[in-house]
Amino acid sequence: MGYVHDTQSAVVIPPCDMQFNGGTWSDQVSANQWSRDKTAAGDTTTVRIPISGLVQNSAGLKGSLVKSIEVWYEVATLAMTSVGASAYKLTVPADTAAPGASTQPAFAYDTNHNVAGNRAAVAKHKMTLTISTPLWLDDDDVLFVELALVAQATSVFKMKEARVNFTFRL
Repeated sequence: MGYVHDTQSAVVIPPCDMQFNGGTWSDQVSANQWSRDKTAAGDTTTVRIPISGLVQNSAGLKGSLVKSIEVWYEVATLAMTSVGASAYKLTVPADTAAPGASTQPAFAYDTNHNVAGNRAAVAKHKMTLTISTPLWLDDDDVLFVELALVAQATSVFKMKEARVNFTFRL
């Protein structure tokens, strides 16, 4: 058997794999780039980005070591009131067991997004969340990012892709 240790692995997560809570969202395409756009309205919404498509392994130090998550989005017309991210990791419970509490892996925003006003500004954004202590995904772990969005009445938010960067070892 061979051994794989690739430190430059990545998986792209399209907006159709994300979940949207609150607001009115619709799929849009412009110049062959798809997005899920929120209709302008003064409201609070959440976007859940599942970190999926990775090899997960119950053996220690095998599978996927998550290092960072990049999120592409656009704010148009008027700046958002706020855009913030949170990361969550939880363990899938055994049959008939109640789920345990999630943990929140610490991360740092990239230098262009470490100020709240920059994340909410009218612009095309690539926001990088660098996991402070990269984490191995066990075979029963669920990892996701939630974006908390607070929009002004005429703010338009366009959710594009996300990408998880990891080391793959098998």
